[in-house]
Amino acid sequence: MLSLSGIFPDHGSYSGGTLVTIVGRHFTGATAVYFGTRPAAGFSVLDDRTILAVPPAGSGAVPVTVTTPDGSARVGYFLYLYWPSLSRLIPSAGPVGGGNVVELTGANLSTALLVHFGDAIAFPTAVSEGQLLVTAPPVAGPGTVPVYVTTTGGVSNRLLYTHAAAPSVTGVSPGTGPIAGGTTLVVTGTGLSQVTAVTVGGLPAVSFRAYSDTLLLVVTPPGTPGPADLVITTAGGSVTVAGGFGYQAPTQTAVSSAPDPSVVGEVTATVTAVAPGTGTPTGTVTLAIAGRTPRPCPWSTAGPARCSAPCRRAPTSPPATTTAT
Repeated sequence: MLSLSGIFPDHGSYSGGTLVTIVGRHFTGATAVYFGTRPAAGFSVLDDRTILAVPPAGSGAVPVTVTTPDGSARVGYFLYLYWPSLSRLIPSAGPVGGGNVVELTGANLSTALLVHFGDAIAFPTAVSEGQLLVTAPPVAGPGTVPVYVTTTGGVSNRLLYTHAAAPSVTGVSPGTGPIAGGTTLVVTGTGLSQVTAVTVGGLPAVSFRAYSDTLLLVVTPPGTPGPADLVITTAGGSVTVAGGFGYQAPTQTAVSSAPDPSVVGEVTATVTAVAPGTGTPTGTVTLAIAGRTPRPCPWSTAGPARCSAPCRRAPTSPPATTTAT
């Protein structure tokens, strides 16, 4: 008497074509195999216990029936699956060495078998109808490859994934700036186009933008006086420039003025940096005399900055006031 035990696999693409094995007894002389109401696209009786069959196109779950001279019997159900599709990769780039988790979103992914990164393959670790998680495999070198999924329902469309090289830095300019932040740094190097984060002294940069694989602009955050590490993170890894930027505190200055003994009627102002500050002050010095328009004067020497301006006034006039900015 005809008896059926099972069908393997019990699911396949809605377009048909999945080779299935039907197991049971008394298959000799079988005349038909049906998937629902449709005959198999083809079948072959291997022996009294085994039939190979190819489902036609279909949808949903349908009963599988075998007909022999002894009658017909139902073996079970075959589930038609739709082609998988991908809509997004998160992230869409990662290091050449792999190891990072990539999320793939789409549809009809629940029977995923493999995820292809170009010629490399990976096995999904978490699967649902609309999401896969997979660990990116290592590859030989940087480049962009197609990513697609193979399921029991078929092969998905392709999305692009970039294997990024580790970043390197060859230059940072300027090397110093105020503790208030806001300095725009020009960073040169390689592997900078996939930048994801930048910190200066452990704090996130105010902003950053990669203009090419070799050029990155960074706006510094506020900091504390002294050297600060510059850390650049990209899809390919991270690079640290130890002490790559120096925060400078504002330098206090002292100003003094007196008549210039060598020139009658002139006043000379001297501006110096107050310790521990060093350097030559810059800016302007204005000599303000009561009753007259304040007069800016140019620096005349390096070192302690000096400037002189005419100061013609009556002996009874108030003292001249010197202002440094």
